[in-house]
Amino acid sequence: MRVEILLAGAAALAAAFCPVAANAQAPTGLAVNRNSGMCMGVAGAAADAPVAQGACLDQTAQQWALQSAAGGYAIVNRASGLCLEVSGGSKKNGAGVVQATCSGKSKQIWATVADGDWHRLKASHSGKCLDVDGSSIDEGGALVQQACASAPSQDWTLSPPAAPSKWSAKIDLPIIPVAAATLRNGKILAWSAYDRFNYSSQDQGKTFTTLYDPDTGKASERLVSNTGHDMFCPGTATLPDGRILVNGGSSSAKTSIYDPATNKWTQGAAMNVPRGYQGDTVLSNGDVLTVGGSWSGGVGGKIGEVWSVEGGWRTLPNIVAEKMAGPDPRGLFYGDNQMWLFGIAGGKVFHAGPGAEMFWLTTGGDGSMKSAGLRADDAYSQNGNVVYFDVGKLLKVGGAPAYTDAKAKEGAYLIDFSKGPSKPVKVTKQRPMAFPRSFANGVALPTGQVLIVGGQAYAKAFSDERSVMIPEIWTPETGEFRRLAPMSVPRNYHSVATLMRDGRVWVGGGGLCGEGCWANHADAEILTPPYLLDADGREAAGRRSPRRRPRARSAIRSR
Repeated sequence: MRVEILLAGAAALAAAFCPVAANAQAPTGLAVNRNSGMCMGVAGAAADAPVAQGACLDQTAQQWALQSAAGGYAIVNRASGLCLEVSGGSKKNGAGVVQATCSGKSKQIWATVADGDWHRLKASHSGKCLDVDGSSIDEGGALVQQACASAPSQDWTLSPPAAPSKWSAKIDLPIIPVAAATLRNGKILAWSAYDRFNYSSQDQGKTFTTLYDPDTGKASERLVSNTGHDMFCPGTATLPDGRILVNGGSSSAKTSIYDPATNKWTQGAAMNVPRGYQGDTVLSNGDVLTVGGSWSGGVGGKIGEVWSVEGGWRTLPNIVAEKMAGPDPRGLFYGDNQMWLFGIAGGKVFHAGPGAEMFWLTTGGDGSMKSAGLRADDAYSQNGNVVYFDVGKLLKVGGAPAYTDAKAKEGAYLIDFSKGPSKPVKVTKQRPMAFPRSFANGVALPTGQVLIVGGQAYAKAFSDERSVMIPEIWTPETGEFRRLAPMSVPRNYHSVATLMRDGRVWVGGGGLCGEGCWANHADAEILTPPYLLDADGREAAGRRSPRRRPRARSAIRSR
């Protein structure tokens, strides 16, 4: 369970973080600033060294323990053993915060004040609160004290040590994996665009792909040109027979189908409406719904279409993407992208966003749509994540009010649509993530938990700035997140994550901005989650090996 800097007053805080002597090696946590998503840290062990925020990497210089004291707590840095102090005991706004030899004086004592799901740290001697100078969201932003206010830059989360987890060494790939799918044979299919390291909004008629084999640890490359399809940023669906359907993208009307059994790509029927960055979902009868996608093929008019094996694509003129779109600053070009679609029985579909209003869709005849209400207080959340973790239940996290160049959100919501279109959809706000994220990836795990990995605290396409390097795992029984071990490579715009057959998670990609672009990551890493390890981070005795596939004990049949 993630424990924040205050749960229900000082007693709960002391129970979560045992009081310790200033020089003791005690359980420590990361202090994460809500506004920036960065961690409080200090460079070096020198007394009077300034304290600043930086990218959260779980380094000892970013880890802090709490020592009980009259009126609050001393906050002790793990690396130096020194205490957080307002420099010189100043009572002025803007006074800097440093680390200093622990003395127990009031300038080193911090009280806690609840502010929603976060908490402010109030200096005992001045009554002012720990803040980031100028509300900076940049690396190196100095920590200061300011008059207390309900401001995100004064809100902090302190999470306990990471849950047991570990990352593989980096796996080099021949391409940047912008899209990926786990196949029934355990291999991972991934692809980029017409180029290994770049993309085009124009139809280039070919796609570089790779097939990663976990058994050998090797990745092969194939240039697919027989379907005449540049499969950059398409819709993707795994068909009931295990084939992978890819529709639209840079080749905005085309469809390609990969068959793992034959290792062959074939051309599928062309769509009636060209599109890219749309949403796809598999229907209860095995057909595929696609809707939205003004990124390519012209802006607007991206009505729904349904693909079937027998008939190709047919239009659903009553499913109108404009009604489902969000208010992106770039309009429909981005506002109707990446619809969150989930098929249920009877060919019906639940649309969860990223616009604030949710919808029920039917796919018979010309289709239909009706409002399912608002997603509670959650506004437009482009490039957020919605993960289907249980029957009729979704976890929605993060996103931003614009496709790019906007601050990300940390909020989390449980969406329960299990009672179907005739009953209200229940949306329940959860404890937030420790880190705001856009361009992250979400994966449903065999335990029913959800992994959130990668992303940026400030969404910016083709950039590794303000990357979130620490994944979080959400547990539905508690409704809370706990952090895991940090990655070694940023995973932002154009990155992927997919569950492997053995229960590990394959995470890769990012970039595709041309040869030599610093945000390009033609590689992957594999995360071993907590359920495959013991408390010391070793393969747990008596548990399944990370090389063995988790077994599904039950399933829901839907028609």
